[in-house]
Formats: sequence, C-alpha cells, structure tokens
Amino acid sequence: MKRTRRKLTLTSTLLIGAALASGCTGSSNSDAPSSAGTGSGQAGAPGGKVSGLAVAGYVVPWDPRSRATAGVGVLAAVSPVWFQPTETGAVVYASPSARSSVATVDADAAAHGVALAPSISNFRNGGWDGALISHLVADRQRRSAHVAAIVDLVRTKHWPGIDIDYESLPASSRASYSAFIAELATALHRLPARLSVTLHAKTAEPGEWFGAQAQDWRAIGAAADEVRVMAYDYSYAASRPGPIAPPSWVDQVLGLATRLVPPDRIVLGLPTYGYDWAAGTSGVPVQWADVQAIARTHAVAQQWDAKRGSPWLRYTDARAREHTVWYEDGRSLAAKLDVAKDHGLTRVVLWRLGGEDPEIWTTLRTAR
Repeated sequence: MKRTRRKLTLTSTLLIGAALASGCTGSSNSDAPSSAGTGSGQAGAPGGKVSGLAVAGYVVPWDPRSRATAGVGVLAAVSPVWFQPTETGAVVYASPSARSSVATVDADAAAHGVALAPSISNFRNGGWDGALISHLVADRQRRSAHVAAIVDLVRTKHWPGIDIDYESLPASSRASYSAFIAELATALHRLPARLSVTLHAKTAEPGEWFGAQAQDWRAIGAAADEVRVMAYDYSYAASRPGPIAPPSWVDQVLGLATRLVPPDRIVLGLPTYGYDWAAGTSGVPVQWADVQAIARTHAVAQQWDAKRGSPWLRYTDARAREHTVWYEDGRSLAAKLDVAKDHGLTRVVLWRLGGEDPEIWTTLRTAR
C-alpha cells in the first residue's frame, strides 16, 4: 500500500504473466485490522517464479516489519492491504496507516522488481463486515457501481491486478457474490488486468459455516484469474490451542480445490503466524519473531509436533497463567509445500510478511 508509483505497461504485465504461467502445472486473516482470464487480451498475473515456484505475499500497514523487501529474489508480487469498500460501493483507504504506507511499498516494490496487486477487504471497524458486501452485491445497480469503482482504481493506478478479500458473507449471498466476481473479472480483463479472489478454506462444498458457504468455488474459479485459498486458521483465536495449518488438513482443502478449480488458477495461502492462547482466553496473533522473544524471555524450549507438522511451546506468565503457543516456521511451511507439490500446484501467497521465520525464504528459494 505505498506509492512511488511505477506504471506497469501492458507489455510488462504480459511478461509477468508469461513468467508465472511457465512455472505452473495447472487470506481468515489472523491478525487483520486478518478463468475466463486466459484470453490473449488479458494482462499477466502479479507473480513470478523461483525454481518453478511463484511466490506472493501480503504487506500489512499496521506492522512496520511488513515490507516488500522481504525474500529478495524470491518474492515476485505483493498485495498491500490498503482498501475497503464503502456503503455506496466506493473504494477508500482502510486506515491512515494504509494511506501513509503507500510511498514505502511503491518504492520497495519498484526497487526490487516486485509487482503490485493491492487488496480490497471488508475488514471494517474491528470486524469482517459481511453484511456490507451482501448489500453491495445483492442489487444489480449497486453491484455494477462497485465493479466500476474497482476498475477505475486499477485503471488509474496502472496496476496489473487487484485482490478481493471479502470474508464472512452470509450464505444467502452465494449466487450474488459469484455474479459480482464474474462481472468484475470481465470488466478487469477489458483493461486488461487480472483478478485474484481470496477464499475461506473448506474441505467440502458448500462449507461448514456461512462465510465458506457464501463462496462458490466452482463459479468463482471459472471467472477469476486466481483463487487464493486461505489454508490456515484450522485452529484460530477462539478455538482450543492447536496447529494453524496441519498438512493433513491442507491436503483435504487442496483436494477440494483441485476438483472444482483449474489447477493453474489455485494459489495456496500459507501462514507465517501463530496464536498465543492463555488458559481460558482467546488466542492473540503472534509472528515467528514474537515467539522467539517469548521463548527467550521465559527460557522455554520450542517443541515440534511431527503428527501435526507444526512447532509449539508452553510457558507461564507473570500472573501464573499457562500459555500455549502454536506457530509457523520454515519447517512447517516446507511440509505444506510438499502437499502443494503433490496436488500439482506451484503458486503460493504468504499471510503475511513481517516477523516471519527467515528460514521460510530459504525453503521457498530451494523449492522445486
């Protein structure tokens, strides 16, 4: 979400897309304030490949550690979490920090040859505003107005693409949300520009809860250029302590995805975060760097759960409360990359940049 805005010409976006396609076989954002597109007139995908792996990541404006300078030589695209829709369908900056981060993100991206595909999310006023999106997409006129606002933003900024991260919609919005995505994809392809859509993880259609039920994977996958499957939050803030993305569950999620969506449009969302659960309370989001500080402060060993493919630790705080922390590191990410490879996928997106285990970049750099 920053701007020393470099323009990406049609030629450059096509080159980005060609690089990505040659490496392919086919975002519940934890701490967020968490195709029809294969035609010859379509712009290239925001993304690139390293050893056959296309890597993107989300930049968040509320954490100064989150930069597009991460993983130099590995990271090919970033989606800064900058925008949100309004009740009228306009698109605005989500916060003052989002607006003020633009120059830095733009400069970082330009300096390192990283493509920008900013994210529009419905996280507003401390929660996911599914009712707002339901309102915008239910009426054809409002839906078209919102599509026009997004397309105008992409056209004005000369971005090669945009990411839509609309979460926790009511299940009743399933058909109208699919119609919105199809209309938006068609309009963006005329620029040309690409559309990525962030999806809740699930292991069966229509899904176990309303947010997942509102997202028709087959319909969305037929319209969007890429779908970013948030294969994380298996254990979440309000759940019992546990792994964020156990490989066995990720395997089930991708099994569904590859049955419903063309594999070359599937992007595996990988977590870099974890949660710190104090006994009897909800979990607090933490990054790998935060966990290292916890381990040092409390002089506790970091453990590895081989069955669930995840690191964890336990400590007692100054108030004598026992904490359990599950998180992600390079080893756990590697296990999920193996699952992605088993499903023929070579595109991943990290939620999120900032405070991640440096070994993640070594793992991604050497992935085949």
